[in-house]
Amino acid sequence: MGSLLGFFVAIGMIGSSWSGTLSFWGLPIFIVAALIGIFLMPMTVGTFMTSIMFGAPIAVIAGLIAGNSDSALTALSIGVGAFIVQFVIGKIRGGA
Repeated sequence: MGSLLGFFVAIGMIGSSWSGTLSFWGLPIFIVAALIGIFLMPMTVGTFMTSIMFGAPIAVIAGLIAGNSDSALTALSIGVGAFIVQFVIGKIRGGA
């Protein structure tokens, strides 16, 4: 479920980066995702963040090609945030 949802979010992120409308969701979404991943659904949130993490470099390249450097930097920060959440979940709930 997480990978399917993450795939659709990554596709949306790539399209938004290309058109220049990608805006940062904010730090709270990553904090909430990390807490849900640690306490409730580590596999679901982990696979969701994997899709986001793999889609972020494509979104960065799409934003730079289209000339939207703000969207490219936003995609980069979303990818880094997804990596951090995945890293925290893996360290705390490694066996899950």
